[in-house]
Amino acid sequence: MESILKKLQKKVGASLVSERSYLINYFSKRAEKYNFKSSEPRIYLIPSKHNATVSAAYVNAGGRQDSDFSNSLALTLNAVVVIFVEPGMSNLDIVSLLFHELDHLYCLKSIVPIPVKNKNNEIRSYQGYFFEEGFVSKEEEFYVTHRAKLLFKDDYILKTQKMAALRKELEEKSLPSPKTYVSYIFTDLGTRMSLVADNFVRLHSLIECKIPSWMDLIIEARLTGDWKNLETQTDEQFGGGTFKMLFQITRENYSENMLKELLNKFSHDE
Repeated sequence: MESILKKLQKKVGASLVSERSYLINYFSKRAEKYNFKSSEPRIYLIPSKHNATVSAAYVNAGGRQDSDFSNSLALTLNAVVVIFVEPGMSNLDIVSLLFHELDHLYCLKSIVPIPVKNKNNEIRSYQGYFFEEGFVSKEEEFYVTHRAKLLFKDDYILKTQKMAALRKELEEKSLPSPKTYVSYIFTDLGTRMSLVADNFVRLHSLIECKIPSWMDLIIEARLTGDWKNLETQTDEQFGGGTFKMLFQITRENYSENMLKELLNKFSHDE
C-alpha cells in the first residue's frame, strides 16, 4: 500500500515539514510520560482525487472489504497517516487535520467496536466516541487557536472571514450555526460531521469548567488504558453512571436530544 502512497503523495512545503516534526515530537514526548511507545508515523499528503485508489490499495493490503475513503478527510492505519488534500485546502487546515490524526495515533484508543444494525445491513459503530473523536476535536480546537493560527496567520484570517460569512448565512436560514474552528473544516468540505465536532468541543469545555484536570485525566486514560480515575472523578462530580453514559455515546446514537440533556447536565452554575 505504501508504495502506492509514495507515488501519489504531493510535495510538502518547508512550513509544513517543520510543523510536522514539531507535532511528532510533541505527541511522542507526551506519550513517553506514560511509558507509551509508538512507531514514528509515516505521513502522506494525498490529493483527494485519489481517494478511491487509496481505498482499493487498503483493501488489497488486507483491510476491511467494505472500506471506502471517498468522503474521508484523513485516516490513520497503524503507523501510516494519510491526509486527503482537497483543492484549495490551506496549510492551516492540513496541520489541523494532521494534529487530529496524530492524536489518534499516539494513544491506546478509547473506542470499542460494537455491532449496530441499520435498515440495510449490519455496520460497525464505536462506543467511547466521546472520549476519542470528541476529545481529539477539543484538543485540535485548542491547538489551532493557540498555536497554528500564529504560524499560518493569513490562512487563519481567511478562515475566520469564511466562518463569519457562513455563520450569517446559516442564521438567516434559521439553521444551527457551528461556533468552533474545527467544525468549519468539516463544513467547508460539505460533510455532516460539522455540528457533531462543534457539540463535542462545547461539551468537553463545559465539563472542564467543573473538573479543571479533565483533559489531563483523559490523556492519562487513553495512554495507560486505566479509566478508573476518570470514571471516579466524573461520577463524583456529576452523579453515578455519568461516565458510563458518556462512554456509550456512538456516532450513530448521538442526537440533538442527547445534546440538550448533556448540555443541561454539564452547564456550570451561574
